[in-house]
Amino acid sequence: MSEPSISVMAFPATQPKTPRKALIVFGLVFIEVIFAGWNVLAKDLMRGGVNAMTFLAYRLLCASVVLLLYAYVVIRYVDRAPHVSILSVQRQHMPLLLLLGALAAAALLLFLLALLFLPATTASIYVPMMP
Repeated sequence: MSEPSISVMAFPATQPKTPRKALIVFGLVFIEVIFAGWNVLAKDLMRGGVNAMTFLAYRLLCASVVLLLYAYVVIRYVDRAPHVSILSVQRQHMPLLLLLGALAAAALLLFLLALLFLPATTASIYVPMMP
């Protein structure tokens, strides 16, 4: 009996154009530099006397503002859904979102406390392993 042939190409492969590839690569490198750079900045600030909780609060506040602006732009102009609000979260999902936010803040706080005892370069190496 012969084996049934399976098509490898279930979906047609579409290659993005070269400028788009370059933009994607630039975006990924830019994000990695920011993630690695904030460890160095945090280490320098904490060495200078800034409290880890203060730095964490500013980081979370700035990240929240940036993400809310991004969500507003995507909902309003990309998806073109003016009837959808950024804050239109179903009530049943709110406890889970609050739990995830608290766990993310706890992970960042523990990372900043560990940064007090580690060099910034070592901490930067471990950042990609954090969820």
